[in-house]
Amino acid sequence: MVLEVVVRPVVFPNIRPARPRVLVKSDDPEQGMVVMGGGSSKFVSTSYSYNYSYSRAEKKQEVKRQVDKKRVYQVEDDGSSVSHGTSVNKDNFIDIEVTKKILLTGGKEPDRIEYAPYKDPPNVEVIEADVTKYPDGQ
Repeated sequence: MVLEVVVRPVVFPNIRPARPRVLVKSDDPEQGMVVMGGGSSKFVSTSYSYNYSYSRAEKKQEVKRQVDKKRVYQVEDDGSSVSHGTSVNKDNFIDIEVTKKILLTGGKEPDRIEYAPYKDPPNVEVIEADVTKYPDGQ
């Protein structure tokens, strides 16, 4: 009776660091020199950009304004609808001025500022419309 022995090789990963490479010293002084060559003899240019900005604000002065004088009444918190008129307290109100247009001067041309019209809620009443006011009280 004969026994056979089977040997299988086992491959382990290489866990040892590799030995550093040793370069052979050259005796030729021209070896290892860098030789630089050129292509065409065209001029390489870079772009140049320049930007300058200047602004000047001129002081403007108000000449006149157009306002609407309105009266705003108190709205009650009872939960009823304002459109029925039952929730507006006409005994409690404030008077306000709502600006519509302003005229400014002081620059090359006068500036005119106009505000967009809007619809007033039911608790607002217009007392005077398009009243012109001047800053010096005229």
